[in-house]
Amino acid sequence: TISTNTAQGQDSFAKKAHISNLIFLSDNPNFDFGKNTGLLIEGMGMLRRTVLVVDEENIIRYVDFVPGGGLPDIKGALNAAKLVLLESS
Repeated sequence: TISTNTAQGQDSFAKKAHISNLIFLSDNPNFDFGKNTGLLIEGMGMLRRTVLVVDEENIIRYVDFVPGGGLPDIKGALNAAKLVLLESS
């Protein structure tokens, strides 16, 4: 998970929610990831809700831009991730 929350805030959230099997990355304070990918919402300091599946060579294999407060296509993302794993083995 990449967000503009601070690393400290992410760590606190993960501990409170008992999340230990997910990697949290912070794009704070410079928002380099958001700027470089076009996912930064200008003036809000937030990233667009997006699901990316990236392979071992850092090639984006799946993208789901999630509008508003909607939920991502979990099945689509999982299928893409499974395909990437199959192709890499």
